[in-house]
Amino acid sequence: MNISFEGQTAIVTGAAHGFGRAIAHRLAERGASVWACDIVAEELAETERICREAGGTCQTRIVDVTQRDAVNALVAEALAATGRVDILVNDAGGVLGQVGQPIEQVTPQQWQAIFDVNVTGAWNFCQAVAPSMKAARSGRIVNISSGAGLGVSLTGIQAYASAKAAQIGLTRQLAHELGEWNITV
Repeated sequence: MNISFEGQTAIVTGAAHGFGRAIAHRLAERGASVWACDIVAEELAETERICREAGGTCQTRIVDVTQRDAVNALVAEALAATGRVDILVNDAGGVLGQVGQPIEQVTPQQWQAIFDVNVTGAWNFCQAVAPSMKAARSGRIVNISSGAGLGVSLTGIQAYASAKAAQIGLTRQLAHELGEWNITV
């Protein structure tokens, strides 16, 4: 199957490595104007290089997905440059270097940091792109979650399992809410 994204604008979070980089690369390779963001500058530059070598268009920005103003600024910049955001891929997330530990040892800051990057980050971007997608009566939002959100996490990190379950719930709710505008979540 050879799907073309010519003329479409895609935002990919967590694009400095792993799935985010691979998704940005494939979207750019297939014609999308990609806006890739992450907080890891050096690896993000490598993502841009890979996308351009594949013949694609890729703009990169350092964006902390937990910072609403930074998220809104990136979405506004992409809209100003291309007039549209057709695809949003929320891949930013993870365990932030934390390891499994007994519940009584988990600090509120550890809990909140994982929730913020995995759930609030996705929420921030979904909320930022929704108005333009509704106006276009079209859009695709992909939230990358984990099996940890469906069952017991092998990481042993309570916040990660809970955040990924919340992200799945957010995805279901937004699919229900945005479907009438032909936005698939």
